[in-house]
Amino acid sequence: MGSTWELFVTFTVVLFTYIALRNLQARIKSRKWKKKYGCEDPPMFNHKDPLFGLDLYLENVRNVQTLNFLNGWKQRYQKYGHTFKGNFMGRPSIYTVNARNLQSVHALNFEQYGVQQIRRAPTLPFLGEGVFTMDGPFWKHSRALLRPTFTKDNVANLPAFEVHFQKFLKLLPADGSTVDLRPLLYRLFFDTSTEFLFGGSMDTLSTETTFRTQEFLDAFHYAQRGMGIR
Repeated sequence: MGSTWELFVTFTVVLFTYIALRNLQARIKSRKWKKKYGCEDPPMFNHKDPLFGLDLYLENVRNVQTLNFLNGWKQRYQKYGHTFKGNFMGRPSIYTVNARNLQSVHALNFEQYGVQQIRRAPTLPFLGEGVFTMDGPFWKHSRALLRPTFTKDNVANLPAFEVHFQKFLKLLPADGSTVDLRPLLYRLFFDTSTEFLFGGSMDTLSTETTFRTQEFLDAFHYAQRGMGIR
């Protein structure tokens, strides 16, 4: 019993020390950037658990379960502004929907930011290594492969989208009865996305499709949930 208690105390001390040192390092880096660019701290999320930020994590889990995830984030941005900071699972984090911040992260200064440390491990079994999971030269190579797809002509190819949209409309009840749009919107997304990216649609909105549509959608959503849990 004594050895178990000593092990627990040691683990707790090491954990708290690690978190304290990491937060101190983050504060020092933050002060450096604020001094360099003349910016101020954004508003702080009102945590009930300021040490680990478990309240924010659990709130996100509840919102996912009640299909209120996006609305939950919308309410936070309405309360704290377009940019605020918080503590997510013991890690200081910045949350933003500010257009200039997003432009800086994803375009102007993207080399100073990254997603690999956060995304690679949980998404690797499903997405592999590519533009959504890697940083640096590997990311640049993957982005270069995708760039020809996003030409102006391809992005503005609305007739290709219209074909699938008309199929979507035909599946809606004409008598005004209530319908669950979510599975139909999922299919519309897959049909337009696969045609845009691969030049051929899965045609999941068609009853004559040769694909095992529902089996694929179930597997896709299962993989998404798994990545979120990991």
